[in-house]
Amino acid sequence: MAEENELETKRIDELRQRFFHENGTNLQEFDEQDVKRVRDEDFWLSCFLKSRKQDVDNALSALVECLKWRKSFGVNELTERSVDRRLFEAGFLFPYNRDKDGNTLVIYIGKLYNKDPQQHPELKRYLVFLLEKHVKMFPGRKVTFLFDMQDTGLANMDMDFVKFIISCFRDYFPWTLAWLLIVEMPWILAATWKIVKSWLSPEAVKKIRFLNKAELLDLVDEDKLLVRLGGTDPYEYTYPPTKEALASLGITESTSNSTEDSFTANGTVNQSNDFDDDSCEDAREEAPPSNTKKVTFEDGPATTVDQNLENSASLSNTKQRNGSTKLTFRAVNSRSSQRRAPPDGFISTKNLLTITPAEELVFTGTTSTGEILQSLSLSNNTLSTVAFKVKTTSPESYRVRPSSGVIPANSSTDVSVFLQPGHAASVIRDKFLVMSTELQDDKSPGELAALWKTIPKSNIVEHRLRCRFLASSAQLSGQYSDIAEGKPVTLSMAMDSIQALQRQLSDVEKKLDTTNRKISHIETGLNVFIKVQLGLFSVMLVLFATVMYYATFLI
Repeated sequence: MAEENELETKRIDELRQRFFHENGTNLQEFDEQDVKRVRDEDFWLSCFLKSRKQDVDNALSALVECLKWRKSFGVNELTERSVDRRLFEAGFLFPYNRDKDGNTLVIYIGKLYNKDPQQHPELKRYLVFLLEKHVKMFPGRKVTFLFDMQDTGLANMDMDFVKFIISCFRDYFPWTLAWLLIVEMPWILAATWKIVKSWLSPEAVKKIRFLNKAELLDLVDEDKLLVRLGGTDPYEYTYPPTKEALASLGITESTSNSTEDSFTANGTVNQSNDFDDDSCEDAREEAPPSNTKKVTFEDGPATTVDQNLENSASLSNTKQRNGSTKLTFRAVNSRSSQRRAPPDGFISTKNLLTITPAEELVFTGTTSTGEILQSLSLSNNTLSTVAFKVKTTSPESYRVRPSSGVIPANSSTDVSVFLQPGHAASVIRDKFLVMSTELQDDKSPGELAALWKTIPKSNIVEHRLRCRFLASSAQLSGQYSDIAEGKPVTLSMAMDSIQALQRQLSDVEKKLDTTNRKISHIETGLNVFIKVQLGLFSVMLVLFATVMYYATFLI
């Protein structure tokens, strides 16, 4: 063992020296944090060597490609706040508990995932955020990725996303995957997983196992397995994660004041993507300037907890810090939880305004025309005057009239939202926030503007809306004709056509999935009918034989 460790240490040193020797003049191609990890972390380099069978040449190529990807993807800039909050809340992908070997279980619930190609970039960011967080928090601990395929159909199967998951474990997070488990896979999806196997090396294929619930108990203790997977753990996923969820991963809390903890990666405190005062800009009433503005977020208070490094790492890293490493958590107490922005379309229990549309602003038009108008109706449900203010995460993309104002009791007003030309492609990432509060007396415009800066958060009712762009049928039909006739088509027009086709394909897949389920039910019914008929036929044969037997003796 000592000789093996010494030999591995030599390979790690060789890999490190060759990296800096061959890339010393172009280190700007890599992120500084990653270069520091190459310089200081032996264990990280050992992962590349182990995944490439200790071949230094292959490990070096994989390391360089990984570092280039990490910088282009912005891995070190990923925070919990920078990822779409809806993905955390959806509950289709989350870490919870460990298997019998101590590996972290990352559970993917297929039926909760609906394929949407427009969401792929954000989905990838979400997955990478989870994996990067795991690697930083638990060095040396592997991941068992569990696909729960119960009640999953074609509409839930996203081959591009599955391929990205495979790529992450193969190229970007080497020596991190322990097992890839597919549980209760429907027969209709068997062919798709044969394609997945073709993306893997023979060694990686050995890590894929197709199991039923009973067989899954061989790898995961019954009390650590969710009820829906055949275990006895009644845990239901929530976001932010509960103390129970954190404890299942081996995370303990050092303070007794907080009621919830939400952990983040990269040693920073990251709150969710809330609409705090600094998280989005006021909607503009004038035409926005040409230069774009970046949306920034403020960090909230944090507490720290100590987390011991995993002892499962096969190689002791003398260049890393000894003992424990500090990991930063966001403690969510009763006060801060009140400031958390509600889900999209949520209205406080004290409804001040009825907002129409309630969940989504849909901008319908063409990319070649000017501003696209969508109206927002605000109705005052109270017997007092209500002040409102409209904010957006992308103020350079919209013009709003009015962006703030006052609505008398039992009255309503319309807010016009104009999507600016050239911003249709980014609409899917935008959100609006409508804030409202009751007024005790009349306010001048100046007093009203100052009010929003001083009013307590607890007195404000917040309502969030998503945005979506829908190309008009006239534009789509014209684009299809242009394509058929070989006429030139702009990139934005092509994107609109692709998005429309993707939506149509998604609808077809959903209908096909529904049809397959009906066929499955029919097949089940036919099987039951055949079994009943066979049973009746057997009973008739027995009765006939009995009658013939007694008839023979009586004769």
